[in-house]
Amino acid sequence: MRLLVCGSRRPPPAVLAAVFPALDEWHRRRPITCIIEGEARGIDRKAREWAEARGVPFEAYPVTSAEWDTWKEAGKPQPSPGTVRNGQMLREGKPTAVLAFPGNVGTANMMKQTRDAGVPLARVVMITTSPGWEI
Repeated sequence: MRLLVCGSRRPPPAVLAAVFPALDEWHRRRPITCIIEGEARGIDRKAREWAEARGVPFEAYPVTSAEWDTWKEAGKPQPSPGTVRNGQMLREGKPTAVLAFPGNVGTANMMKQTRDAGVPLARVVMITTSPGWEI
């Protein structure tokens, strides 16, 4: 399974700590053959760390500093580089499913694009410090 992982760049410690257990559980149920992530700090990088620790291949789709700078200099037009990258991860990464951890605007956009593309979406819902699932 090719799993795209997304979530906050600044997650609370409990959410960040839930990444490894959530991915371990997912991997136990449906083996992950590739992690797809946007190389942003927070959840994306933690998913990559999980892949590296478990020997699972990963694909990173970073937005460069130059892309962000150009966008800011242009007056922050829509779509943002992050929104463009989210679409790229879906088109080029071809995920089997998307796992969304709690996040903000970028995560909401990734979830919307996922639903629009017809890709199965699961959300990690934090209940105290244990991750739960919402599909």
